[in-house]
Amino acid sequence: MDQNSWNNFIAANSSPSSFLQSWEWGEFQSAVRNKVFRIAIQGLQAQAILKKLPLGKTYLEVPRGPIVKEYRIWNVEYWKEFLREVREIVRKEKAVFVRVNPPYPQELPREFQRPKILLRQMEPERTILVDLTKIEDELMANMHEKSRYNIRLASRKGVVVRNATTDEKAFASFLELLRETTKRDGITSWPDERFWKFREIFMKEGMHCIGCAMSA
Repeated sequence: MDQNSWNNFIAANSSPSSFLQSWEWGEFQSAVRNKVFRIAIQGLQAQAILKKLPLGKTYLEVPRGPIVKEYRIWNVEYWKEFLREVREIVRKEKAVFVRVNPPYPQELPREFQRPKILLRQMEPERTILVDLTKIEDELMANMHEKSRYNIRLASRKGVVVRNATTDEKAFASFLELLRETTKRDGITSWPDERFWKFREIFMKEGMHCIGCAMSA
């Protein structure tokens, strides 16, 4: 299955579209030396990533997946085939457990909630997706009143917004601000090298985000 076919299925069958199941996210994971397995069977797709644990151990993660067609109705046959594929990967890679968290409100079918086989862990549910194809007035209208006020205040104070996607100096400044924030607030973040790799992967010619597939 090629990149466009993969992303089109993900976009059509998960709402909001599962970024962590996008083809590009898999390419990024490969670039940082994680093994990536793409499972594509009738009515189901899943991108599984082999992650490292201490003492040379590994586990398999299916972040925000698998993605299934007509997800409101669980199709047991989809899941049986998915489980067979996952078990084969686990056997070959000697993974100690599998972490699966579908992007749907329903619980996994009980027969698949087995110790060391499938462990469900939810990613953060509160996320914000902004449709940047809308005009500025529409975007502002959908914001909280205080947010609109702050944006207009910043504009009056001389703050300028520009597209700096290809500006390496701007990206370096972002990383510097991030380091200051993590130090001040006592939180952890990716090392700089990982952010640079992420930028490289998603800026490659021909790479298109999952949102592009949604609007296609």
